[in-house]
Amino acid sequence: MHAVFLGFVMSMIMAHAPVILPAVLRRPLPYHPGLALAAWLLHGSSPCA
Repeated sequence: MHAVFLGFVMSMIMAHAPVILPAVLRRPLPYHPGLALAAWLLHGSSPCA
């Protein structure tokens, strides 16, 4: 249960970071395709992939 919850929370944080960080820092975050790398790695490492 803990691993599933932790995985869900971490994936949601990484997926929403490009939206949350600019709002918190009050600075624009330029888009770069490399920003999605962490989310791709998370999705690729899941046992259902």
